[in-house]
Amino acid sequence: GLDNLGIDGLRIAYLAGLELGSSERLSLLAAHDGDIEVLRYLFERRGVDKVISKADRDRVFCAAVMRQHVESVRFLLKRGFSATTRCEQIVDSLSLLSWAVMHRDMNLVKLFLEDEATLSVSDIEPYKHPLFVAIVMKHLPSFKAIMKNRKLLANPVVGDRSALYEIVKDKD
Repeated sequence: GLDNLGIDGLRIAYLAGLELGSSERLSLLAAHDGDIEVLRYLFERRGVDKVISKADRDRVFCAAVMRQHVESVRFLLKRGFSATTRCEQIVDSLSLLSWAVMHRDMNLVKLFLEDEATLSVSDIEPYKHPLFVAIVMKHLPSFKAIMKNRKLLANPVVGDRSALYEIVKDKD
């Protein structure tokens, strides 16, 4: 069947007029492969994002994030997906921003910091806060980007920022 075709095979099958199965599956494959053209087609022309369930929306978004497909993530954020999504695959329920910091992916860090929804981190434990993840990972670029974000720093978890900077400044 079509199960082992991958995104290129599905694209060919679609053009040949074959039944592809669910739009959810195709959008998940496109997000996983970072195929922005297929995502655009599915979401802008077919309106898939309006008919799939929240769980499927989350899976599509998480697939793009976890494969670090920045352009796909940017596209999905513009389509109303949220950087506060919790992904089942992420250990310890880290926020997507904390996950991006942990993986030292500054493109995703910057993208998530631009997304206002990312700033609602007051409900997470202190050790999961993106700033503390940056310290533990000794990743100065993430640390500096987060330190510039006043809304994120307003979180009571953060505390004394000057002491935090001393911990991380010479580590990267």
